[in-house]
Amino acid sequence: MDYATNTAIKETGHSQLRLFDLCIFICITIIFIIIELSPTAFASSDEVLDNITRAISSGDLKRQLALILLFLIGFSLMISSGYKTDISISSMFLITLYLVYCFSSMIWAENMELTAKRCITLLFVCIAGLGFSRRYSLKQFSTFVVITTALCIFSAVVFELSPWSLNYEEDEYRMGGLFHPNTLGVYCALCIIALYSMRHWFKSSLLRLLIPALLMLLILILTKSRTSFLVMGMVLAIPMLFRLSLKNGIILFSICGWLLCLSYLIFSDTFSQFLLNTAHLGRPATDIATLTGRTELWTELLQNYFSFKPMLGYGLGGFWGTERVFEVSASQGWTVTHAHSMYLDQLLDLGIIGLFFVLFLLIKNYFHLLKLYLGKEGNSVELLLLLFSFFLIHGIFEAKFPLPSYVSFLAWCILGYLSFGSRQKNNEFTKA
Repeated sequence: MDYATNTAIKETGHSQLRLFDLCIFICITIIFIIIELSPTAFASSDEVLDNITRAISSGDLKRQLALILLFLIGFSLMISSGYKTDISISSMFLITLYLVYCFSSMIWAENMELTAKRCITLLFVCIAGLGFSRRYSLKQFSTFVVITTALCIFSAVVFELSPWSLNYEEDEYRMGGLFHPNTLGVYCALCIIALYSMRHWFKSSLLRLLIPALLMLLILILTKSRTSFLVMGMVLAIPMLFRLSLKNGIILFSICGWLLCLSYLIFSDTFSQFLLNTAHLGRPATDIATLTGRTELWTELLQNYFSFKPMLGYGLGGFWGTERVFEVSASQGWTVTHAHSMYLDQLLDLGIIGLFFVLFLLIKNYFHLLKLYLGKEGNSVELLLLLFSFFLIHGIFEAKFPLPSYVSFLAWCILGYLSFGSRQKNNEFTKA
């Protein structure tokens, strides 16, 4: 059944969270803290590559147990859901087709054992996300995103201020705490996006959202994560762009452009330097032309590796084996464990055919979600649209999917909300 025309996305269930639900949220938070724990959190930079390759070859027991627990939670939520739901046949078919293709890649994988592990991991995160979306309403999902990201950020800041933090030993300080600074930047950006989407609930007391959002913005700036900062800005502009009429949009952009030109004429070099420093977030500008080494990495991967297996790829996760990590890291001069692009990683793993499946799955669901947002579901699905937009744009520069990560989990939750619906409809969310 197609929900764009027949069924609204689920908005049933309890609007208030129970103690059980809060325990689930906290447990999922702890799981992703373990999964996304930075290799440099308790080790010096010289030991990072050895720790990473050791984890690739033999696995990390803590992360494996965390993934199993995440799967059990998601599976339990899926089978215990009391909602009477319909299923979008087209969405579930595309999800199933993608999973089947990933598991089929074990047949031609360069490293079958590694690909099998990655496929199982993908299945675990997928079931967890789909199970969560079947159990919880969109309002509860919004609360979940705020709670989990805030707890992750809080734990990272506490560790950063502790005597065990090694970040102060680095030449260029970037706040990261338990996570890589880019990962912490993603958590901050997602929390700000979720708080922004909650403005419909707190129209009379927006200060309750503004203060934590500004705090998250400060931490985001301290991480110096330019990708998360810029993508977040682009995503937050989406509601304004879609809600503005063409006439008002032209007027707004004309005024903004005029103010920028006027500021440049008055302040000249000072204003230009301010804009550059803002875009760089205090990091060196020498690497901006290569996107912090990304373009050089992408060129090497496409020229030296992709051409050998262009159609089917190396198998899901099979490209980044121990030897390949050492090889690419040595040639690039920095530790490389993925392509720093979700789409390029999918191209290397699953080839042109696999990338086509991924793009079709994502683009089809994005336009479905956009149709809901521009229709009667507006406020209800705004968070889903903003998070999915962040996921798609951020994926150009980082590879969080299909790796086990918080972003991957949210992506599967969104696909779940678009795949499951409820015959019992109410306006609880939009009227809140």
